Amino acid sequence: MVTETKKIALLGGDGRFLRLAELLAADGAEVCAYALGDALPDCAVRCASISDALAGADAVLLPVPYSRDGTHLNAPLHPEPVPLDALLAHATDGLPIFGGMLPKGGFPGCVCLDYYSERMQIRNAVPSAEGALMIALERMPGTLHGSSAFVIGYGRIGKLLADRLRAFGAEVTVFARKENDRAFAEAFSCRAAPIEALAERLGEADVLFNTAPAALLAPEALDALKPEAVFIELASRPCCNSERLLLSPALPARTSPAAAAQYIYDEIRPHLFPAVGG
Repeated sequence: MVTETKKIALLGGDGRFLRLAELLAADGAEVCAYALGDALPDCAVRCASISDALAGADAVLLPVPYSRDGTHLNAPLHPEPVPLDALLAHATDGLPIFGGMLPKGGFPGCVCLDYYSERMQIRNAVPSAEGALMIALERMPGTLHGSSAFVIGYGRIGKLLADRLRAFGAEVTVFARKENDRAFAEAFSCRAAPIEALAERLGEADVLFNTAPAALLAPEALDALKPEAVFIELASRPCCNSERLLLSPALPARTSPAAAAQYIYDEIRPHLFPAVGG
């Protein structure tokens, strides 16, 4: 446990921040929170306003992403929008602010650290892939074993998804823009095809996972899907606008909040408590 007591303000966030409050308190921090819903653990103090939360705070923790529109705090557990201006109006000069996907240049007068590092993104890909498989298993009328599974995009999540689908016995096809990515997919015993071939092959798939944050398909293209096919959208920006998509962004918060909170804490702890390291 850390011997130096620090007041840490949590602003907004989802289930990950509820677990993060417990990790901070276990390290001896005084934890206060605003806009974090009704399920706040007993170890944290609920504040009535941002100004109350920031009063005497040694650091502020914002969620990942810190905002979804650049104007309001990302606070899905709070019933009302929380303007970012309220944070900036009460933040003192030099206040450390930690957050995910912070704006370039941070916030004026504050010391900002973006904890959404490459390491954290890789670690987050694990619960994202596992959560996607959970959804597929719940929604598919058949088994993953022997199914035709399409993985669209071959980044962090796409790589892990393809690997785990093969472990289930699925026949995996990776659709990727880059030739090198397709070569890697084939090296790991997957089939591979360019993104441009996706639309004409939709009818072959039993289950599809999109990890690419781009508009790849026209809504009418999904008419080619089998009636029972499951299409799981993992990207924050869907590949198309269709009711056939099962929108499933931010799976780490939904399916593995304890692990996802630990990933965040591993990034920020050395900065909050430098004497004890990571």
